[in-house]
Amino acid sequence: MRNLKGALLAFFLLATLALTACGGYAYQSYRVPPPGAGVMGYAPGYRVRPPRPRAVRVRPYREPRGHGYRFHRDDWR
Repeated sequence: MRNLKGALLAFFLLATLALTACGGYAYQSYRVPPPGAGVMGYAPGYRVRPPRPRAVRVRPYREPRGHGYRFHRDDWR
């Protein structure tokens, strides 16, 4: 009886370890949001004259690039 209990215990421990090892292949990926805009170097309400008539100012933005973000400065279009 003692050998049977030991054999069953060993079997259940090995079975539990085998099932746990097989089910552990889960991959999760999280994308980190871009950092805040921070100080841009302009005073609030500061206006710059456009370089030509009907020019439109494009706001600065960050786009995902590789494992990080690329910052695009403001420009006229």
